[in-house]
Amino acid sequence: MGLRQLLTYAHDSPEVEALSDAARREPQRAFVSASLRPYLLASLLDAEPERPALVVAGDDRAGRDLAADLKAFLDPRPVRFYPARGVRYESHLAPPPHLVGLRIAALDALLRDGSDAVVVASAAALSEKVPDPELRPHGFQIDKGGLLDLEEVAGQLVACGYERVEQVEDRGQFAIRGDILDVYPATEERAVRCELFDVEVERLTFFSTFTQRSLERSARSRRSSGWRSPLRPSWPLSTARWPRSPPRQKRRSARTWPRCCRSTASASCSSWCRRGP
Repeated sequence: MGLRQLLTYAHDSPEVEALSDAARREPQRAFVSASLRPYLLASLLDAEPERPALVVAGDDRAGRDLAADLKAFLDPRPVRFYPARGVRYESHLAPPPHLVGLRIAALDALLRDGSDAVVVASAAALSEKVPDPELRPHGFQIDKGGLLDLEEVAGQLVACGYERVEQVEDRGQFAIRGDILDVYPATEERAVRCELFDVEVERLTFFSTFTQRSLERSARSRRSSGWRSPLRPSWPLSTARWPRSPPRQKRRSARTWPRCCRSTASASCSSWCRRGP
């Protein structure tokens, strides 16, 4: 739910306007409660919507929460969270895939021409080294109705850091089964399935890694280095749930199920009931 309309009250406030004008000349210090801080920051950032901005938080947890709050106030303006790697480069350990994806998505948002992105980073993340953008593989986009070569895409995904598996179960993995390409980006809560008709992209859907069933349609998906997230679905399908079927009874059991509970589409029965023999 967007909260951008609430920023109009801050723009009409003379105190907020005075603070914004003073902050353009020199750094200012403001003492604000934790609950009001995202709203005040969003109003100051919205005063110059065409300029990119960097917001520094105390740690990764505070930065993640602040980025989520700013996204609700500034939507559709992009807001990215830039977390710390969690491991040092000297340790030769790979950071978790979702952290890599968040970092790459934030850096790419700032490098884009005419960017108006807002990046929220922790102090620890800013103190870490940042690799040269030229050393990172470039991302690519998959559109419904476009042409796609699975073998070529597999090579590009491996170059971007994806792991090829038999069945996608975790972030940073992809699988190819016939004319179906499954990918789980790191910055998305669900995996993406690309279904082909010969070499044409026929359908893009989100799917569950637990049941391997498709969930919602998506008109476009984007892959980039560090497991970039796909775009949100443009037309979600119905997500209504049906009641569970009653558990099977052994033949020697004398208990039976009432008629109202025998149908899995019965909405009048809120819970399963039993009757005696």
